[in-house]
Amino acid sequence: MVTAAAGTALLLVPAAISTFAIPAVGKAYLASKEEVMRLEFPASMTGAFLLGLLLAVLGNILLGSRCGVPMFCRAGPGHSGRPAPSCSSSSAPSWGR
Repeated sequence: MVTAAAGTALLLVPAAISTFAIPAVGKAYLASKEEVMRLEFPASMTGAFLLGLLLAVLGNILLGSRCGVPMFCRAGPGHSGRPAPSCSSSSAPSWGR
């Protein structure tokens, strides 16, 4: 879950910039200023976006595979000898309750 949250936080930066920049770019283009279409994001922004996308997808896959498959949600003891956490709708893990 932390991985998915970190990925989402990284994705917020380019999303926020695009939210406010795209209308200004559109207005400039409609005002026949075609050089505005040659603007590019810096490489660091592209890297942050790709890292955020990777972390968000990976975190959501891990989160979904943990509680989306009933095989992982058994109530018996886990491999470490302690009870496996149950998959409930609460955010706090319940250790064998």
